[in-house]
Amino acid sequence: MTSSYQTKTEKRQGDPNDGAPTATAVDTQQTKSTELGAIRRFFLGVLGLLLVLLAAIGVVLPGIPTTGPLILASICLTKSSPRLERMLVRSRFFAPFHRYLDGEAEMPWRAKVIAIGMMWTAIMLSSLYLWRFQGGPIWLVSLIVASGFVGTVVISRFRRINVISAAASRQSGEE
Repeated sequence: MTSSYQTKTEKRQGDPNDGAPTATAVDTQQTKSTELGAIRRFFLGVLGLLLVLLAAIGVVLPGIPTTGPLILASICLTKSSPRLERMLVRSRFFAPFHRYLDGEAEMPWRAKVIAIGMMWTAIMLSSLYLWRFQGGPIWLVSLIVASGFVGTVVISRFRRINVISAAASRQSGEE
């Protein structure tokens, strides 16, 4: 009677034509995987740069979004070329905000108040327009308002926990 270990060992040492991949087959698979990875990174990089261009156009032209394409561009560039993503985040337009995104500093109270105020202004105008002038369903208006409450909580707590824990770990490291 053979044990399962012996059976596995015998299969490895058996006939080279028993269906096990040969060294050249494994190398070919790795080469294809590497080529697909390079092609994927290239397309993600091109897509990321196009999204940055769309966001730049959106800054100038009203009605074209800016934030969404920039977030997607950052994701694409991170997966394709971290160097390009760092260049985007550390550009002169975004560098002042980089420390808030990395958790090095808490978002200033004034910025939180302005962001929440602008968000609620847009929510109220959109809800009013949708409900009064377009006859939109009340459940949709309620969903928009509920999303506003979620956004308020997220903005008010943005990076506060990370900053506090980072400061505590720095103080404990100094002692």
